[in-house]
Amino acid sequence: MERVSNRHEGDLYGKLLPFDVSSKIHVSLEIAEENAHLVAVQHTAWMLLNILLRLQGIVDEVSLFCPHGVPVGGRIVPFAPDETTLRDALVRGASKLPFVRFTEGGARSEFVVHVGPVATAGARINVYGEAWWGGIFDGGEVPHGSGSVLPFGPYIGACLAAAEIFKLARMHTSAFSPTRRAFYSSWTYRSGEVVDTSGPESCDGVLPGPIVLAGVGAVGCSALHALWATDIRGELMAADNDEKGVENSNLNRYSFFGADSIGKAKASQAAQSFDGHPLKVIPHDGGFEFFFQDPEKKPMVVLSAVDKNTVRRAAQDQYPGLLLSASTDDLRAELVRCGPPGRGACLACFNPPEKSPTDEEIRQELGQQPPEQARLARTLGEAEEAIREWVATGRCGETGGRILSHLRMRAGDPERFAVGFVSVAAGTMLAAQIIKEVLVTTHKVQVLNEQENRAVLQFWMPCADTNRARFYARQESCQKCFPGGIGLNIWSERYTRASEEFARSGLG
Repeated sequence: MERVSNRHEGDLYGKLLPFDVSSKIHVSLEIAEENAHLVAVQHTAWMLLNILLRLQGIVDEVSLFCPHGVPVGGRIVPFAPDETTLRDALVRGASKLPFVRFTEGGARSEFVVHVGPVATAGARINVYGEAWWGGIFDGGEVPHGSGSVLPFGPYIGACLAAAEIFKLARMHTSAFSPTRRAFYSSWTYRSGEVVDTSGPESCDGVLPGPIVLAGVGAVGCSALHALWATDIRGELMAADNDEKGVENSNLNRYSFFGADSIGKAKASQAAQSFDGHPLKVIPHDGGFEFFFQDPEKKPMVVLSAVDKNTVRRAAQDQYPGLLLSASTDDLRAELVRCGPPGRGACLACFNPPEKSPTDEEIRQELGQQPPEQARLARTLGEAEEAIREWVATGRCGETGGRILSHLRMRAGDPERFAVGFVSVAAGTMLAAQIIKEVLVTTHKVQVLNEQENRAVLQFWMPCADTNRARFYARQESCQKCFPGGIGLNIWSERYTRASEEFARSGLG
């Protein structure tokens, strides 16, 4: 069976240390007693615990320090919906993630992560998020107490904290510089050292439909996790055609699934968590095209959370009125609001269909890179002689199989490098944006929009200027959205209709 750590073991072309020599960190996760009642604190604590317990081989142990008797403030832990106290919910949730050693209390480790809006002495990282914003800080306090139950900012804060732990463990000492203070807003999609509290405190309206989520993998299930934690109402159709269902190696980043989900169909498994929720999730354990078969009920909106360009292009072929796409690439999360038709990128732009290299092509390329052979031997724990023999002869066996699996992961196949906090960030951004599409009628900020249609959050440098929204123009050679084409005319008409429908829905 593949390890849970399988997808985050790569070295990203030398940017990271080999997995077997990376640090192993014992994290003491401490929840502020005076603020543990805040729903924002509870959301932040759960998502950070959720992510850390999936960082197998990087986090050695997580020790939880949570005050007793604090009531759960709403939908916090999907694995423990019936628990009434925060501590019991977190402990039960942790029991579903047996990938990293988990303990309660005891002596605090040297690496304390403090969850709360007021920094505490001795913490390596202070983390907090509220409503739409979240982040990490090294001292003082940040705005808090609004009473918002939204999960978006808390989840972003948890991702930023987990990223710092990951980078400390996996980056070369000479390249790693700890981030002292960084915040990111899922309302404005901007980062910086100053908190941006823009955005409303609630979103309890109805999503207009029909809406389909294409892909219930890492990004898709994270989007569902974020929506589950809200009071949004309506219907959402979810599709995933992975016949193998949830696998062990998925669980380093599938925030909505635990160990007991292994082997189960992704869409149906996710939908079960929405039993009794005001948002009805209609699953289909097959291709998303299933929901387009009825001409009277074709989805107006597609949320793309797939990891293959062929599927992205298939979604564009349906020309839904609104198309939002979330994806990841090493330590970067990205969100695109496709269009406007004829000017902004469509889902086929810059996404050519995959062409996997043959085994022989991989072997020939490696044969031209002796330094890469030596690095590959260290990464895989193989003798250099065994690597050279495979390059020369192509004899497969166990060593050849491991080499091919590793190199295909790095070459950009769907099994490429992926880590949990990036997927959670991308899914959270996707969930936040679909709600903001409706909120724009009562709140004046709409990002993403026709002027800034692409947002990025990369974790290498959380306060980098690139972590913001910009315009993403269409690919001039794209045949699916070229001016004058039939497809563009269809898309333009549906795009306008969808905009009008969202404007009428008027959440607030």
